[in-house]
Amino acid sequence: MNIVLSGFGAVGQAAARVLMNKEKEWKRTYGVHIKITAVLDRSGVAVHSDGLDPEQLLQTKAETGRVDDGSLPPRNVDQLWADSQADIFIDAAETNTLTGGSGLALMQSALRHGVDVVCVSKGALAFAWDDLHELAEASGRKIKYSGTAAAALPTVDTALYSLAGAEIHTIEGLLNGTGNMIATRVAAEHITLQEAWETAKKEGKAEADPSEDIGGKDTALKMYFLTKACLTPEINWESVTIRGLDELSDAEWKQAEHGKTKWKLVGKAHKMAQGTVISVEPRLLTAEHPFFHVDGAEKAVLFSTDTMGSVLVSGGASSPTGAAAAAWKDVIHLASERA
Repeated sequence: MNIVLSGFGAVGQAAARVLMNKEKEWKRTYGVHIKITAVLDRSGVAVHSDGLDPEQLLQTKAETGRVDDGSLPPRNVDQLWADSQADIFIDAAETNTLTGGSGLALMQSALRHGVDVVCVSKGALAFAWDDLHELAEASGRKIKYSGTAAAALPTVDTALYSLAGAEIHTIEGLLNGTGNMIATRVAAEHITLQEAWETAKKEGKAEADPSEDIGGKDTALKMYFLTKACLTPEINWESVTIRGLDELSDAEWKQAEHGKTKWKLVGKAHKMAQGTVISVEPRLLTAEHPFFHVDGAEKAVLFSTDTMGSVLVSGGASSPTGAAAAAWKDVIHLASERA
């Protein structure tokens, strides 16, 4: 499988490291040979149809800030797919939900050229989910997006594969590991939300925009993708309501009793006779709720079904490596489906 990787920041570089360490194992276990044949980011593009050396890519980026040595001529997108002999495109570039970001045009072009797509960035899917899936169907190609819907926590796969045949009525998600870590620190260290967020930001764990982690936007996007994929395909973004941890008053934070109740930022999608609604809001949970026991950067999802009861999946702490691993999982699945 020839891979074109867009974005060589934290997740893109983690993807190179994971491939470097796991490629031989994957070839032995799954019978698939995976190689990166093109990498592009704001600095430029590196392309070689025989495969690029992940270690050399990482070294070049560290030493020069570029993915290439600057000697390659610019390529148009059509030329990129041909020169790389691409099978799968991974979008790990910066997320822009207002325009779809650079990934939108690249995803559209990839699908038109017979290239499957794996999303880590949420921007293009958030901006044009329906259009992209219609294009994929018309092109006979597929889009996978484990990395956008809680990454290392297998949310989409659990719903589509492990719960196949069951009707899902409700999805609850504790899906932002950074937000959960911040809420955990507020309770454990008796500090303010602002202090906990600033600490996480200094550690490089929190987004620069607080609306993503503690404001609920990231959780809402993940719930939206999950709902589109597993519950109600026709739902639109306007059906999502968001109240973040940053909207809790000091008095509300003090309602949490040590060891008895905890504030958690929970997303919920519920299918009703009049339609499906998605909400994201802080909830004061007791020990009876399974999310009560999920602390730090860990995440969780709870499915309520008609025939399989309630199914809980937890873990998958947020990290660039976890996001990269989720992308490679999607690549392995696509390779298996192509075989």
